[in-house]
Amino acid sequence: MVVCAFSGLIAIQPSSALAQFGLSLSETELTFPVFAGGDAPAPQSFSASSTGDTPLSYSVRVEGGPWISVRPAKGSTPARIQVSADQTGLMSGAYSAKVV
Repeated sequence: MVVCAFSGLIAIQPSSALAQFGLSLSETELTFPVFAGGDAPAPQSFSASSTGDTPLSYSVRVEGGPWISVRPAKGSTPARIQVSADQTGLMSGAYSAKVV
């Protein structure tokens, strides 16, 4: 029997202003399952691109707790943004956060 000790669901939501200017994201959510006694989950990533010819500047932040981090926190499109989860110090259960 495998017990999932931690499950993190990350919603990725561009600001309405960036979406209006043509920001396109490859993912809208990421899931990080971690099993009891297991290592931290591998980082996941998503891409940010412009639907037009002009690169867009972006910045990202996390809402939902210190267990999730993103990098790079700012840049311009096209870009690959890495999301990492660290379950250290968290009780077993389901957690959620937003990358905005």
